[in-house]
Amino acid sequence: MSLHSRLLPLQERPLNKVVQSNIPSSASAVASQEIDPQSYLLGLSAGVIVHDRWRIEFGATYMPVSFRTTVTDVRLPPPFRTTTTTTTHGTAWEMPASVVYRWMSGSMRPFSGGGVIVYNFTTTGVTQSPAPLARGGIEWNHGRISIRPEFRYIHYPQKSTSIARPATQTQILVGFAVRLK
Repeated sequence: MSLHSRLLPLQERPLNKVVQSNIPSSASAVASQEIDPQSYLLGLSAGVIVHDRWRIEFGATYMPVSFRTTVTDVRLPPPFRTTTTTTTHGTAWEMPASVVYRWMSGSMRPFSGGGVIVYNFTTTGVTQSPAPLARGGIEWNHGRISIRPEFRYIHYPQKSTSIARPATQTQILVGFAVRLK
């Protein structure tokens, strides 16, 4: 059994929207939200390796979020309508727990597994937990250092009426780990 920690920087943009708007409109006003693309995702996780095959992890990922909300009052005729735009900057947090099986042996090994997002929070949004996740990739070990490019798929079953993550989310992550023992 060994302990490890890792940092998950995502320098590329996610494959699909990581945050989306589902804000409803009423008969007296029309509201819309435009979400800025997310440029990175950072995280830290810790876990244990059991029998050189199973890795049990718990982590937290952070992502900055920025969006603009525009509300137009449509009760008045066009020359007298008012439009208000506000910009919001915030954060999005995810806390996944997962179990991964490390296939084969040697310094380069594929892995696959799954788990659940036990907590998710987006500024001015709603909590959408739990959500199942599936993941897989390749792990390259060199001494106590490990590099893990991976693909992650997350499905949020709840529908939201606010700023939230979309129902399906795909990510490409690169993890760097240091084995403590």
